[in-house]
Amino acid sequence: MKLHQLATTVASATMLLLAATGADAQAEKTLGLCQKTAAKESLKYVQQYVKTVGACADQISKIVIQEQTGTAAEAAKKCATSFLKLENSGNPDKTLAAKMAAKIGQACDPNDPQTKAQHSASDVLGPGAMLAESLLADGLGSWCGDFGGDGAIEDVSEWVSCLIEVSTCAARQKLPTAYPRLLEWLNAIRPAILALDETCTGTCESCADPNVSDACNALNAIEIAIDGNTDDDLPGIVCGPSLVLGVDPVLPATGQTSRFGAGSDADVGAGHQRSFTDNGDGTISDNVTGLMWEKKAKLDNSMVGCLTETGSCADPHDADNGYKITLNSGGSAFNGPVVTIFLEQLNNRCSADPAIDCTANGDGDCAGIGNGKCGFAGYRDWRLPNVTELQSLLDYQRGTGPVTFSALNTSCTATCDILDDPPCSCTFSNTYWSSTSWMPFTSAKFTVNFNGGSSSGEIKALPGDQQFLRARAVRGGL
Repeated sequence: MKLHQLATTVASATMLLLAATGADAQAEKTLGLCQKTAAKESLKYVQQYVKTVGACADQISKIVIQEQTGTAAEAAKKCATSFLKLENSGNPDKTLAAKMAAKIGQACDPNDPQTKAQHSASDVLGPGAMLAESLLADGLGSWCGDFGGDGAIEDVSEWVSCLIEVSTCAARQKLPTAYPRLLEWLNAIRPAILALDETCTGTCESCADPNVSDACNALNAIEIAIDGNTDDDLPGIVCGPSLVLGVDPVLPATGQTSRFGAGSDADVGAGHQRSFTDNGDGTISDNVTGLMWEKKAKLDNSMVGCLTETGSCADPHDADNGYKITLNSGGSAFNGPVVTIFLEQLNNRCSADPAIDCTANGDGDCAGIGNGKCGFAGYRDWRLPNVTELQSLLDYQRGTGPVTFSALNTSCTATCDILDDPPCSCTFSNTYWSSTSWMPFTSAKFTVNFNGGSSSGEIKALPGDQQFLRARAVRGGL
C-alpha cells in the first residue's frame, strides 16, 4: 500500500471512530433522558390519577359530610367528567395513561414516530446493547407479570405498559388513605352516573352514551382493584405481587441482572423485583418490603457533623449531615444526636418546618404549616432502620457508588430540594448508621456502606470517640 493510500485509510478509520464515539455519547445522553422521563412521568401519572379520582370524592364529600347544597346528579356529572381521564373510548389519546405512554415513548422508544432517542431498543432492554450500560428493563418481566403482563418484556412498548400498570397500582394504593370512605361513595354514586343516560339498564355496557359507559367502567375498575373482590367496602388492594409464604419468595431481589453462569444470582432470579414509588411528599415507598423511606437531598459530599440544629443541621433531609450515636459500654443507652436531633426533627416537629415543635397531643402548633401535621409527612413513627432493612436499599447490579436503586439516587445535586423537586433523590456513597448492635462488642453498631455495598460492625460508638455517619429514617414494616 502506498503512503498516501495508508494515510487516507487511517484518516477514514479515525473519522469513523470519532463518529461512533459521538454517536455513543449522544445515545448515552438520550438513554439518561429516557430514564429521567420515565421516573418523572410515572410520578406525574400517580399524582394526576389520585387528583382525578379525588375530584369525584371531594364532590361527594361536600354532599355527604360537609352537608353543602348539591345533588347526587351534580356529583355524578363531576365524577363522570373526571373518570373520562381514565377511560375514554371516543378519545383514547386524552387519557392519563395515553399521555404518559406518549411522553415516555418519545424519550425511550426508537420505534416511536415522534422519538428523540438516539439509543437502541437493546440499550433499554439489555441484551445486545450498543452501550456499556443499559437499563436492563427486560429483567423486569416476572415483576410486570404480577401487574397483568405476560411475564416477558420483549420490546420497549411492553416496558412502558408495565410502567403504566405499576403506576396505576401505586395510585390506587394511595386512594383509601386519602379517602377512607371511597369504596362506599363509589358504590353510592354508580346509580347516579348510570342515570345520566336514560338508555342505561343497570350495567355499563347497556348505556348508549359512550361517555357514561366509559365513566362507569372506570369506576368499576377502581372499585374492584381497591375492594379486592370482597364487596365489603373495606380496602383490600389486589394489584401487584401477592406474597404467599411457602409459595412465593418473600425476600426482595438483589437488583443484580448480570448472569455469571448457571445458579448465579441473576440466573436464578430469586426474590421479587424491586419497585419504588415516590409519594411526592418527601418519602419513597418500597412496593416489595412495604417500608417507607425518608428522601435525602442537597448532596455536595461535604460532611457536616450535627451537634446543634444550625446551618444544614436544621434540615434533617440534607444528605451531607452526619450524626453520632451515643452508647454506654453495655450498649443499652441508644442516644446521641441521631436521636436528639435527627429523629426528634422528624417525629416531633411540623411536617414542613422541623424548627417548629408539635404540641404534645396534637397538631395545633403546625396549623398552616405544610400539611398541618405533626411529624415529617404527617407521621411520628420515624426510626433508624435495622441493618437488614438498610441493606434492602443496596442494588447489587451497581458497580460504582452509590450502590442503590435509582429511586434513591435520581437527579441529585447540591441545590435540589426534596419537596419542590420530587424526582430529586440523593444517597451519599459511603456509610450509614443502622440500629442493629454488633454482638461481639455491643457498644458498636452495624453500618452499611453505599460505596461498595458492604456492612460492618467495626464502627465504634463509645462515649468520647463517636463517629459522625449519615442517617436515613424509615417507618413501617412492623
